[in-house]
Formats: sequence, structure tokens, C-alpha cells
Amino acid sequence: MKLFTYNLLSLRVGVGPHGFPLHLQATKVHINPEDFNPDSVAHMIPKVEWVAFLEVTNTLHLIKLPKGPIHGHERDEKFLRKMHILQETDVLEGILQRPAYGHMLPISHRIPSMLMRKLRPNHARNQLFIQ
Repeated sequence: MKLFTYNLLSLRVGVGPHGFPLHLQATKVHINPEDFNPDSVAHMIPKVEWVAFLEVTNTLHLIKLPKGPIHGHERDEKFLRKMHILQETDVLEGILQRPAYGHMLPISHRIPSMLMRKLRPNHARNQLFIQ
């Protein structure tokens, strides 16, 4: 799962805005170098949830970022190259946690399982992620 994909995920179960942002606890991450496309990165910037993105980049010790998008970011190649990490970072294994309720959702082989406990198949390996 790319960091940009993570940044857009939410869990819309129950009442209220308590499904976003999901907290990421990555146990296996891989950086996949990709060609830099400044236009593509610039179009992603308005969609980024900065609080969640800053939290995950700090937790994973990736890069230092400003507290929000900079004015004129579309033309700032240095800033866009930093933000390119959204496209290059893959979370291979880990857990997503719903902040208000503590639900744990596993990430396995880059795929987040967004099914809640009641809907998951009763496999022994899934029991590790259910509280």
C-alpha cells in the first residue's frame, strides 16, 4: 500500500468522524524508486491530510516536512521531490488502527484488510489483529 493510498483511507463505520485518519503501525516498509513526475506530485498535494502524513513520516523516520503545503508548491521542485515519497513508499506489513475505538486492521502483502471483526473470516492468523 502506497503512503498516498494510506493517507486517503478511512473507516466509515458507526456515527461521527472517528474513522479518519487511521493510525499506521508499519512493520515492513520498502522504498521503490519511481520516476519523478512533478505534475503528478503537485496534483496529489491538495488531497494530502497533513496531520496524518506528518505523523507517519515522523514514525517511519522518512523525511522532515513543513506543517502544511507551501505557497506555490506547484513550482517548487525541491518540495515536490520531498513529497514524491508518497509515491515511492510501500507499506508491506503492519496494522491500521481506528483512533476512537482502537480497532486493529491488518496490512498483509501491501493489502489493508478493511473488514471489521464481525465480517472477517475466523482464521487463526486474523485473531492476532482483533481486540
